[in-house]
Amino acid sequence: MSCGKAVFVPRMTGADSVASPYAAQTAIKEFALIFLKEKAYPAAMRLRCPTACGFVAIGIPAAVAAATASRVSPEPLTVPTPLAPALPATTAASYTPTPRLPFPVGEELHYHVFWSKFFVGRVTVLSTWATEGDRRVLKVVYWARSNETLSQVYPVNDMAVVWIDPTTFLPLRCELHLSEGKFRRRETTEFDYAQGVAFWRSALKNKSRTFPIDRETRDLLTFLYFMRQQRLEPNTCLQRTVMTDDKTYVVHIAVKNVETVMLPRYGPMPCVRVEPTAEFEGLFVRTGKVVLWVTRDPRALCSRIEADVPIGTVRVVLSRVCGPGEDFWIRHPKARSAGAARVD
Repeated sequence: MSCGKAVFVPRMTGADSVASPYAAQTAIKEFALIFLKEKAYPAAMRLRCPTACGFVAIGIPAAVAAATASRVSPEPLTVPTPLAPALPATTAASYTPTPRLPFPVGEELHYHVFWSKFFVGRVTVLSTWATEGDRRVLKVVYWARSNETLSQVYPVNDMAVVWIDPTTFLPLRCELHLSEGKFRRRETTEFDYAQGVAFWRSALKNKSRTFPIDRETRDLLTFLYFMRQQRLEPNTCLQRTVMTDDKTYVVHIAVKNVETVMLPRYGPMPCVRVEPTAEFEGLFVRTGKVVLWVTRDPRALCSRIEADVPIGTVRVVLSRVCGPGEDFWIRHPKARSAGAARVD
């Protein structure tokens, strides 16, 4: 059985053919047994694909098999403790962003994650104002977690936090907390653009290093928010420098045609199709293609992501937008009915 060409089709008939929690759990466990039998679950099969909100890390194949083999009950999902003290939050009304941002500070983006037709997790991203010393900074928090069914065999609870200079939109510090099955990472990166270096530290490995950066290098989460300020014109290609895994890489972004994406809460939305490519682990799937669709309105939201993996397709779909504002996303009737809701 070849990992790169494996195709998993769960055996479902009758009532189990719908995407019910029982069917999803049966399919995931059956998949794990197949991979255990073939011993085909390399760590490289962990999926980590880019979204408008940061990483989406749902390591379905490798760690599902490992978790099923060990028969160890998953740890309860808890919010990771920051490596550094959280910056004190301030109200958005206290400041006027400079330059003008394409999104209102306080915006919350909620996504649903699917493997094949099965719902497996959620992603939430929010922005807020914070202070660091006497500086006002933009703070963006990303949180991805698996649902109850997937958590039985492979719990995911990932968090990324970044503090950004709102004038230059360059990161000051970013923190990464990954908890995927038995896999753990806790890292901090601080950026010094005056010296042209970044300082990276791993709390779990007790390692640190310094590496060079240029004046436009951004971490992944800052980069994805920065790209919301860039007008994506069809049939063009962009090139940017991105930092991830304590290294810097060049990312190529191919902007394709405008297509219509159907969002369950908001209906059909015109979006530009974007196909990113890069030569590093931790940003794009190395074993399959990743496609993003970005809305054509001023917010430039990532409405949908599709990533091919050896055992199917992972989809990330925008479920709702919350926070301040008077545009379509907030004034839409279904959006208003859910506006008071917080993290799922």
